Amino acid sequence: MFRRENNKFVKTAGVVPPGLTAEERNSSYNGLPMTVVLALIVSVATIFFSMRIYVRSTLLKRLGWDDAVCTLALIGTITNVVCFGLNSVSGPYGKHLWNVSLAEFVGERLATIQYVMQVSTTPTLGLIKLSIFMLYYDIFNVLSWVRWMIRISAALSSAFYLALTIFNFYVMTPRSGQTIAQRFGSEAVIEAAKVSIPTTSVGLGIDIILFLMPFIVIFRLQMKRDQKIRASMAFIFGFLAILGSTLSLVFKVRTYGNPDPTYHIILVSFFLNVEMSFGVCIASMPMVYRAAKQHGFKFVTFFDGFSSSFVHLRSRILHKSNSEHKLTIGSDEERTSESVEKESVSIRNTE
Repeated sequence: MFRRENNKFVKTAGVVPPGLTAEERNSSYNGLPMTVVLALIVSVATIFFSMRIYVRSTLLKRLGWDDAVCTLALIGTITNVVCFGLNSVSGPYGKHLWNVSLAEFVGERLATIQYVMQVSTTPTLGLIKLSIFMLYYDIFNVLSWVRWMIRISAALSSAFYLALTIFNFYVMTPRSGQTIAQRFGSEAVIEAAKVSIPTTSVGLGIDIILFLMPFIVIFRLQMKRDQKIRASMAFIFGFLAILGSTLSLVFKVRTYGNPDPTYHIILVSFFLNVEMSFGVCIASMPMVYRAAKQHGFKFVTFFDGFSSSFVHLRSRILHKSNSEHKLTIGSDEERTSESVEKESVSIRNTE
């Protein structure tokens, strides 16, 4: 936090409430270190994504639609981090409304950056979660009940984010003769902001499902406890994504209806970007293990543990799937033999 002196010759966007000390009136969040932290996290996400593409294209020689989805998700994440930097370092994010000039608050620059963030955040979140569902499908698809659970969850999640993307684009886009700043000050946009907390809560629910899904599958397999724990640790990044989503929701609740919205919105946006960046990391994680093992990094023993756990996890899933398949075939054979025997008895009785 640092102090910022007001310029009494500049008209501000808000009025200082009574009863505040000088330190409280002039306090603000320093957006530069927060932007640096996000830049580091999104850099890690970019490295993870690059390793994913390297493994899929060079080692496995198989690029798919899930890679295209993850690519778009990374582009959206980087776009949001850039917008965050513009708004927090040289914009009004993290400042009290009465320390922001009216010209800056209603200007086209802020409105344009806000528009880009509004129309890109929702599809980016949807793409990130879809890419994680596609990753789970690739790992667990041999189990029929898991396959259907992933399909249904991914379809509902994608439908939710698609509908929200269309809604945001329709509400936020200026009409004929309107500027972006005028549109953002309209009654329609103000009313639309009321759905932000419920929709963020739904997004948090989807994050929790994504976090719990692999653990449910792993702990139902017949594996040693230490193997289950090591295989589960590969999905622990999901907890960081949930933490970012939860904190974003908490500060969004504090910002909603607050006469000083620019102060805490920096935290809403920061933790939302953290969630998106870690989401890209999660979608690329198995390929990172594969690349690390392939090139013998110094910490290869660490990755070997996870890589062997993935291999064992896959083998246990295949074993369980084959067992269920054999059980089904055996049951069908038993039912067939029973029916043949009953028919023979029926024929003999008739004779």
